[in-house]
Amino acid sequence: MTLTHPTFAKRLNQDYWLYVVFNCATQPEVHPIQDPAKLDWEAVMRVKHYQVGADQILLANQGDN
Repeated sequence: MTLTHPTFAKRLNQDYWLYVVFNCATQPEVHPIQDPAKLDWEAVMRVKHYQVGADQILLANQGDN
């Protein structure tokens, strides 16, 4: 879940559903959870995001041709 999802889950309670899917590549199992705010969520480390401009990508691609 992202940062905003727990807020919405707490606000909507029984009207909020989380669909968890295990074994996506083999035999998917869907586990719907009503009111996931009731679970004991733990915040984890944030993921760093990187970006590069489109001009750099196009320039790099020209070197490959």
